[in-house]
Amino acid sequence: MTSMMMASEEPEAESCSAVYKRLQRAIQGASDGLWEWDLTNQTVWYAPRFLELIDADREDFPNTMESWTDRLHPQDYQKTWDAMQRHLLEDEQYDVKYRLRITDDTYRWFRARGTAYRDDAGLPVCMAGSISDIEDLQQAYFELQEKESQIVQQQKLEAFGSLASGIAHEFNNLLQTMRGYTQFALDTLDYESQASKDLNLALTAAERASVLTRQMLDFSRCDEAEPKPYQIDLVVSDLVDMLKPLLPSNIDLRLDLNAGETYALIDCVQLQQALLNLCINSKDAMPNGGVLLIRTEAVTLDGPEEELPNGLQPGPHLRVTVADSGTGISPDALQHIFEPFYTTKEVGKGTGLGLAVAFGVIQHANGHIECRSSSEKGTKFHIHLPVYDEPMTTIPLIRKCKSWGN
Repeated sequence: MTSMMMASEEPEAESCSAVYKRLQRAIQGASDGLWEWDLTNQTVWYAPRFLELIDADREDFPNTMESWTDRLHPQDYQKTWDAMQRHLLEDEQYDVKYRLRITDDTYRWFRARGTAYRDDAGLPVCMAGSISDIEDLQQAYFELQEKESQIVQQQKLEAFGSLASGIAHEFNNLLQTMRGYTQFALDTLDYESQASKDLNLALTAAERASVLTRQMLDFSRCDEAEPKPYQIDLVVSDLVDMLKPLLPSNIDLRLDLNAGETYALIDCVQLQQALLNLCINSKDAMPNGGVLLIRTEAVTLDGPEEELPNGLQPGPHLRVTVADSGTGISPDALQHIFEPFYTTKEVGKGTGLGLAVAFGVIQHANGHIECRSSSEKGTKFHIHLPVYDEPMTTIPLIRKCKSWGN
C-alpha cells in the first residue's frame, strides 16, 4: 500500500515534446539574441531573435561564422576575435562590445557574452551565448564622456584665467620697461650699425611677447564682458575689414550671411576677437592657399536638453561657421585644440592661446563651439549662440561695434 502511494506521488516524467515547446517559447520570448557555435563542424545556430536584432533574413544569413564576421565593424573585428580565442584557449571570460552592420553602412552596438563547453579532454567542442542591443546605452556613454571632457576643459580654462591675469600684468610691466630702455638706446645709435640692428631684433621680440600678454589678459577678462544685443551679420561684416589685410592673395574669403535681423547678446569686441582667432588659424592651415568661408544662419535646436551640446538649451540659436579647405587636424590633436598653450604649429609661429581664447569667449556668452576636421579635408568650427528676443528697449542696441584693437 505504501509503495503504491509513493509511486503515485512521484511526478510524471515530462515528455520531450513538452520540454521542446517550453524551450522554444523561452527562446522566442528572450530579448537577447541567442547563438551556438559547433566547433566540430564549424556551423552556427542563430535564434530568430538574433536575426531580428540585426535585421537579417534566414535566407540571407547562413549558419556559418562568416555570416557574423562579415557584419562586424572593421575596427571591432580584431579585438572581438582575439577575445573569443582567449576564451577558447585560456578560458578567459568572453564579454565584449562590438558593432554589427544592420543595413548598408549603418551599425549598432551590441554586447556579446558566451561560454565554451569542453569534452573530457578539456578541448572546446561548442560555444554558446547571446548578444544584447546596447546602442542607446553606448550613445549615452559617449555623450557623457563628451560632456565630462567639456567640463574638465572649462575648469582648466578657468584655472588658467586666474593664473594668466596675475602673470600677464606683472610681465607686461616688465616688457614696457624693456621696450622703453631699448628704444632709448636705439635713439642714440646709427640706424645702420650692428648694435642698432640687434636692438631692433630685441624690440621685435618684446613686441611679440606683448601680444602674448594681451592675449592672456583678454582671456582672463572674459568674465568682465559687457554683453549687448548685436546683429551677427553686422558683427561679421565689420570683422571682414580687419581680416582682409591679414589674408594672402591665394586665400579666397567667402561670406554667406543669412542670419538677417536676428540678435545675440554678446560682447562684440570679444566675439570678433574669437572669430579673428579662428580665421587666422584657418589661414595658417592653408599655406598653399584655399577657401575660407564664414557663414551665419538662424537655426532651431530641437530634441531633449541632454542630447544637445553641453550648456545649450533647446530653441532658436544663431550659428556661425568658420570653414577652411586646409590641411585639417588629426583626431589626436582634435581632442586638445582648445587647451591653453596647445599648438601644432612650429616653435615661434603660435602661442597656443588663440583657440583657448575663442572657447572662453563663446562659453561666457552662454554658447557652444565645436570643431570637426579630418586630415587633408579641411576644418569647420561651429559656434552656437542663443537668440536674443527680449524687447530692445531694455538694453541699448548697438548695431555695429568698433574694430577689435582700435
